[in-house]
Amino acid sequence: MHQVLGQDLRTPLQTRCASEFLGSEYGGWNVCPTNLSASSTVYSVGVGQDISFDLALISRFNLAVHAFDPTPKSIQWVKSQTLPPNFIMHEYGLAEYDGVAHFTLPRADFVSFSMVDHQGPRDASGSSIEIDAPVFRLSTILDKLNHDHIDLLKMDIEGAELAVIRDLPNLKIPIRQLLIEFHHRIGNRADLAAVREALATLNSLGFRLFAVSPVGKEFSFIHQTK
Repeated sequence: MHQVLGQDLRTPLQTRCASEFLGSEYGGWNVCPTNLSASSTVYSVGVGQDISFDLALISRFNLAVHAFDPTPKSIQWVKSQTLPPNFIMHEYGLAEYDGVAHFTLPRADFVSFSMVDHQGPRDASGSSIEIDAPVFRLSTILDKLNHDHIDLLKMDIEGAELAVIRDLPNLKIPIRQLLIEFHHRIGNRADLAAVREALATLNSLGFRLFAVSPVGKEFSFIHQTK
């Protein structure tokens, strides 16, 4: 079986493409390179402290990557790096609304802040330690950046991906390739049911699964018209 965390979620591949893995073992993704070029519009949402995938895309296709992360730890780390000019960092996040989100600090051994997971450090009263950061709907981000479609959208947003997927049918944004890390857990029926619902939504929008990572969390979809 090719899945660990995702072994309770059986997800057969739905289509074939010339899949190519880009990035580090930890931060890499499977992409379909066929329709990617220097003119492609690429959004990488959720940066953390691993941009090996983004840099591999830039090197492979000479394209620009628009990266998004509103959390201080990630922003500070990105600013400390020497990066090519076509890695473009935006200091806000993605959600199903425009406004401010409450992010909880990660556990000491984690990097990414989360809008939905409250397992990080707590203050003296036992409450989660939070920061506020700006977030926008996907349609708002496209308007801000003057884009009318996305060739590749990667989302690693620590559980908030489910709400964003629920919003996609309302937006009608042309997205050609969609890479998503789902944050379901073994044996949690509610999490698994929510991911199955998200997969059904994506299928209804024309997205077909062409690759799943060995740990069963990173899903790669391509949009296919009938």
